[in-house]
Amino acid sequence: MTSIRQLLDERMADRPDDVDLIEPDAPALRRDPSETALLTDQWLKRRGRELCEQEWAQGMFEADELTDCFAACFNALPMLVEECKDALRHEWFKDLLESSAHAALHSATQLSDAMAEIGAGVVARNWARYRNTYRDETDSDLLRFRSASKAAEDAMDEIETAKVMASAMGLGGNGPADNGGIDGPAMVAAYDRFKNNSRLRSIIELAGRYQNIARSQQRRKNEHGVDDAVGIVLDGDLARMTTNEALMLAEPETELDLLRRLQERQVMCRQYGGVSPVGKGPIVVVVDESGSMEGEPIANAKALALAMGWVARHQNRWIAFVGFAGGSQGTRLAMPPGQWDQQKLYDWLEHFYDGGTSLDVPIHELPFCYWPEFIDQGMPRGKTDVLLVTDAVVECPDYMRDRWNKWRAEENVRSYGIVIGSRIGGLEHIVDRAWSVDCLDGTSEAVIESLSV
Repeated sequence: MTSIRQLLDERMADRPDDVDLIEPDAPALRRDPSETALLTDQWLKRRGRELCEQEWAQGMFEADELTDCFAACFNALPMLVEECKDALRHEWFKDLLESSAHAALHSATQLSDAMAEIGAGVVARNWARYRNTYRDETDSDLLRFRSASKAAEDAMDEIETAKVMASAMGLGGNGPADNGGIDGPAMVAAYDRFKNNSRLRSIIELAGRYQNIARSQQRRKNEHGVDDAVGIVLDGDLARMTTNEALMLAEPETELDLLRRLQERQVMCRQYGGVSPVGKGPIVVVVDESGSMEGEPIANAKALALAMGWVARHQNRWIAFVGFAGGSQGTRLAMPPGQWDQQKLYDWLEHFYDGGTSLDVPIHELPFCYWPEFIDQGMPRGKTDVLLVTDAVVECPDYMRDRWNKWRAEENVRSYGIVIGSRIGGLEHIVDRAWSVDCLDGTSEAVIESLSV
């Protein structure tokens, strides 16, 4: 029969390193100072060693430092040990855990391996900055607290950016509200690629703003109709007020209370839902990559393309991204909903031709070369939306215009064109709606209507 002593011995290998198991009534045992500032276990220490082997951490950190950074983000209840061999790190992490900024960070990273890894990297860099500039005991407690608090704030900012990236790149769910779980390993791999790429980072951050506009427009389109009453919500709309609430206007004793609740939008109102027909064909976004689009124009154009991709996922449609410059130069990438190829999408976002501009790709190559390729890949026909973004004055020969418009009619294509900083020119003859804008941003009618498809 196995004794209690034997059971304890068997469990010793799996216990947290900083927790002593002692027999009842045994005298307190002196515990050596811990290598880490936080209570950890073997799994957390392994994660710290893995982080230490990453390129950004090599030569800068000890594994125990990164274990603390990861534990501060991941653990459901991060706790300090009584005594750490590195007293300075112990005090710094004590300030980190006591900061209000850490509470916000922890709510976004606890028990999430991917989010905790991203947060730990930022916390670690802030800790290293403080550790390397620390002089002696004359450094103030306030200076240390500010450093620790800023670490949590910086990590939270990076987490928010990572969430935007996950949503923009199709890593954060695939339903109408993007409620699906985040693909952790894919997210960390994607984050590692974009975090030090200034062009890609700019595109992703702008895409988050455009995606918010897309969410608003899609929500309005789906909820604005009055085909059916689908529920009851608290609101202040007199026209949608329920009958029971309306009857309260007839009694002086309840009238004032109802008026108060109307003001506070706390009245029971009917919620209506409209039936909005959604096209089953793809969304195609064509972006000018000529030299004049360098900088903000191309970043905004590709960010808008990513937001159109979110609309495609929202509506369970295919998305095709096309880039072009002079002549027949063109890149294309078509992807079904829920099956985005992240690496190929990153390649398309980073790609930039430079050079001059001609409309051969969007007007000739797209309908007569790329379109058959897309169909062969399994892209369905149906109501299709095509958006062209360029900064060139479009001059379209008659024969090219006629062929394009014939293809549009045959394939049930509705097309839109946005011209940045130039006149519309011949574009108005080949699209259903065209806009000329001084610059591309989230306030323009062109962007709002494009994201309303």
